Amino acid sequence: MHNTETPQLDAPCAAIASPASRPVPWREYQAANLEWFRSPDSFRWFQQQHATELTKAGALAIIAGRVYVVPDAFDRAVIAIGQRLAAARAA
Repeated sequence: MHNTETPQLDAPCAAIASPASRPVPWREYQAANLEWFRSPDSFRWFQQQHATELTKAGALAIIAGRVYVVPDAFDRAVIAIGQRLAAARAA
């Protein structure tokens, strides 16, 4: 018997359909966000300092041994980390 229903995608797979949630190489992300990360070294430093938070936010992916960034999740994480650091400095 043939099933004509369209299968439901899991949320992570469905999220990849959006260009902003499709992983891009970290160097591409860094080059497009020079106002936040002026150099590859500044990006790598930020990534290392906040690796746990970025991973929990779904902002990083390792694909075939290479680091990729999920742009919309990374943007949200950068802003959240910056807000947290600013609040700590103001306290």
